[in-house]
Amino acid sequence: MPNKPLLNLQNINITLHILFRLVASQLPCIYTSISEDYDERMLPSITTEILTSVVACFDAG
Repeated sequence: MPNKPLLNLQNINITLHILFRLVASQLPCIYTSISEDYDERMLPSITTEILTSVVACFDAG
């Protein structure tokens, strides 16, 4: 998420690394409902929303 503009027109650079492990018993459900590329389809939108809300809690002052 490089150079994400904030509401006050400041730009920040953020690198986010995500470590995750799926629950093995849920894999069949995930693969059939989302497909095997779940990480490429789901994680970007989820992480963008969460990261934006966390960054919004802090100000640059």
